[in-house]
Amino acid sequence: MRNIDHGVAFERLLRPFLLQPLQILEVGAGTGLLSPDRRYRKAFITGLDPDPRVTNNPHIDRACVATLEDAHFPPKSFDVVCSRFVFEHLADPVAALNILYTWLKPGGTLLILTVNALHYYCRLGRHIPQRWAQSITGREESDIFPTYYRFNNPLTIKHLIHQSRFSSVAKISLFLCEKYLYAGPLWMRAAAAMYSLIVNSCPALRWLRAGLIVKIEKVP
Repeated sequence: MRNIDHGVAFERLLRPFLLQPLQILEVGAGTGLLSPDRRYRKAFITGLDPDPRVTNNPHIDRACVATLEDAHFPPKSFDVVCSRFVFEHLADPVAALNILYTWLKPGGTLLILTVNALHYYCRLGRHIPQRWAQSITGREESDIFPTYYRFNNPLTIKHLIHQSRFSSVAKISLFLCEKYLYAGPLWMRAAAAMYSLIVNSCPALRWLRAGLIVKIEKVP
């Protein structure tokens, strides 16, 4: 997936499920301010987030205020579980995968959108103080969370998945997307545009694209 915003690519993969009367869990649903309009959907969406503001998310049908570890859903509750920009903040992603495995029905799909730890933005982000990150991104302090990047290397991510309960009953697909960032001064935008052009033009450099989408299908 070259020269395409990773959020758009993620929605393209999710859309076929939204058009069906399925049960979908969105992990890290948040306020929904950054979510696309999904009024066309037929699916029933449950939003899980520790932030109480999730109850005001207009893109979900039911809100659950809890962490992934503290939430309690019956086994095999969901046809699809999706997550946008959550796994980079998890200290133990394998434990999270095991929880989601329990909630996912046989034949169900887990879609994860996260950042690529090999991308320059993540490499720089490891060394930027939180107050600087807040200034650069324009986000509120309450929306900036610690990052661990333990599920973010596309070269080792399948190894982590095979450490979880998905190990022997899953089909795994990886998608890497790149579209340059528009934030920052002119020189920064020009450098980002050149970087995007290079990694999109050379298949061997696809591992350096910004967006990482993981699709795990739980085999019946």
